[in-house]
Amino acid sequence: MTLYKKQNKQIIQQAAQWAEELDHGILSKTQRRELAAWLLKSPDHVHELLLATAIFESWQEAAQEKSPSIEALLAQKAPEVIPLLGTARQTYSSGRNHMAFWRNPQMIAASIAVFCVFFAAALYINGTYFQKPGHARIYTTIIGEQRSLPLEDGSVVHMNTATKIQIVFTENSRKIELMAGEALFHVAHDPSRPFRVYSDNTLAEALGTTFNVYRQNDQTTISVVEGKVAVEKRESKSSPFHARNNMRLTLSTGERAAVPNEGGIKKTRIENMKKVTSWRIRQLVFEREMLSTIIQEYNRYNKLQIYVYDPELAQTKFTGVFDADDPESLIQFLEQTAGIVSNRVSSREIHLYKKTKNLDL
Repeated sequence: MTLYKKQNKQIIQQAAQWAEELDHGILSKTQRRELAAWLLKSPDHVHELLLATAIFESWQEAAQEKSPSIEALLAQKAPEVIPLLGTARQTYSSGRNHMAFWRNPQMIAASIAVFCVFFAAALYINGTYFQKPGHARIYTTIIGEQRSLPLEDGSVVHMNTATKIQIVFTENSRKIELMAGEALFHVAHDPSRPFRVYSDNTLAEALGTTFNVYRQNDQTTISVVEGKVAVEKRESKSSPFHARNNMRLTLSTGERAAVPNEGGIKKTRIENMKKVTSWRIRQLVFEREMLSTIIQEYNRYNKLQIYVYDPELAQTKFTGVFDADDPESLIQFLEQTAGIVSNRVSSREIHLYKKTKNLDL
């Protein structure tokens, strides 16, 4: 694992720990100082904490009360900051106990400081995240790389490995095309500009929410971590979206829609929410998944590619939690527990077989 991946994973884990502490109640004086110092280290810390609180709440089946928007908090505690943020309206939901974070002036000051530093840096870059209205920008990640994109409206796009997206913002709309891969969208609420994600023949429109979109060869899967998402499938690739005959449904927190290239939309409950977002800490969670599916996921993250040619072996199901960056541990697990033997064809290719099969290795 590269130093960048280790640091990114560490930040995400630290954010998750702070989200849990905030959910427990009022922080001690020492904890407040530690959190303030941690937030001030990097704007990435702020983004990850806000995302972690939203995800943590969804795991706890969502509290009834919602926190005020960042915009409202700044208006109350530091009105001079509002012009700097401009139109970046963003609402981050949290439970009752998480309100302790926003009641603490030191925490608010720390968050404001980090947001201001990040905003100034983004303006200096001039175009990395703040493009001209209507101008399309394309972002990609290579195998094993993950990337977070804070957008001009306050939304954040977390791109998984081997992902490609195109972003077009106008005065009236926010459009993202998921051209390949997977992304987690933390959407700032703005009814005047719909936030829409397109993936092949699928459209997912956020209603102020956090949701995951995974585009595969045969289908697109939309999973809602928090909030609501309207999902639409075109009648055909030649027909437009928002047509009368298109299939539509609405997903709520903890629901998923599988939209196949052929056939209707299948809506289900998400049994394990951690499985949806585990890729953010570079973990792969499998629950009775076929080996072919597990290998396909591993190959998304690693240059070392695994292949299995035995149909029976490919359909064998396994359960476990694995490090996405360590295919060797998966192979060792399979060899020790499932009677599988591996053949390293090259430094970048491994073949798996049943141990009972006669091999000329």
